Amino acid sequence: MIGEHEVQILAELSRLSLTEAETGALQRDLDSILNYISQLDEVAAETPVHQDLNLVKNVLREDVEPHPAGLYTDRLLEAAPATENEMVAVKKILDNPSA
Repeated sequence: MIGEHEVQILAELSRLSLTEAETGALQRDLDSILNYISQLDEVAAETPVHQDLNLVKNVLREDVEPHPAGLYTDRLLEAAPATENEMVAVKKILDNPSA
């Protein structure tokens, strides 16, 4: 059985502010959950819980170039608001003194 002190610790770790009624209700709910889990532990399973049923297959495409390199470069650079040395120019947002 989970105690009131443990519920208060869980509430504090969860940053919850609980009334006495909420603490009692949570204590009963957690007890119910833990009792259910302990009942599941007692169930004798005839088959292993973790079976490899080979249900998941990884389907991959052939590793080929979908289009020639540079095919869209000019169109992308034309659409960019600013370019510099055939690259998209962006505003500097990080200040790295070691660079």
